[in-house]
Amino acid sequence: MPNHTADYLDGTSTVYSPSSYSPAAPFNNPNRYHHNGDILDYYDYNQLLNNDMGGLDDIDQSNPDAKAAILDVYVKWVNDIGFDGVRIDAASSLPKNFISEFENTVGGANLWRSI
Repeated sequence: MPNHTADYLDGTSTVYSPSSYSPAAPFNNPNRYHHNGDILDYYDYNQLLNNDMGGLDDIDQSNPDAKAAILDVYVKWVNDIGFDGVRIDAASSLPKNFISEFENTVGGANLWRSI
């Protein structure tokens, strides 16, 4: 998912506990996530963008390394592995400019080559 991973970080924690319990690289760097706890108000757009949805660790798309990792892995999945398509769940929790960049980058990775 371009917006979150599983729940590896507790609430507002910035470290994995235990340290061996973390997502796979390149998403195993806690600095690539928001650390604001869970969304409490789904009508608050700021919380949608910057807080964890249902405890799932929210990736910070404004972090250049996190954004590059997201785009790189999706392009790899499409070009190298041959995924026919991708989807974004909970798009309301992603910045609009990131969604545009995601569409342009991943769509430009020959996503529509079979149509």
